[in-house]
Amino acid sequence: MFHIITIVVAIVALIRDTITGYDKDATPETRDMPSVGDTMPPDAGVAFSAHLANAEAKVYQQGALVLFDNIITNYGNAYNKITGSFTAPHRGLYFFTLYFMTANNHSSLLGIFLNNERLCTSYAGSIGAIGAYEIASCTIMKELQVGDVVNVKAVRHTPAKLFRSDQDMKNHHGFVGFLYKTL
Repeated sequence: MFHIITIVVAIVALIRDTITGYDKDATPETRDMPSVGDTMPPDAGVAFSAHLANAEAKVYQQGALVLFDNIITNYGNAYNKITGSFTAPHRGLYFFTLYFMTANNHSSLLGIFLNNERLCTSYAGSIGAIGAYEIASCTIMKELQVGDVVNVKAVRHTPAKLFRSDQDMKNHHGFVGFLYKTL
């Protein structure tokens, strides 16, 4: 799990640095100053991070929404844990990532969807392996319009079965997103 999070953080930093022309030699006083062309209003921050609360090795049929109901962060209140959906409050460039772990000797195929159109898919499978749990993730940056809806669904025609998480291990399955830049 640590490796997936480390990779996601590195990807986000690389994308940020590439798009914004981040200057590693800038001083702390000048590093966070908006650039001349920056269009994000001061109150436009949007970010969420949600996990499955006490997943009981739940089986998801094809097309079923995965409801990440343990909200860690919901800055801007754009993620709804009841519907499992993120609704874009601003037109902009958004970053989303999904990660999950399969139940022992099962496979799962989940995807991130925008207005019911699949953006990315991730597969983890360990059928036939003894004592095997697999981890998968998918990440996407996409321009969204106000009101666009992003969520996670089971993709495969056979049920997706996720690893059971208990009170101490709530971070095996997560859905994370944030507004990178308003447009």
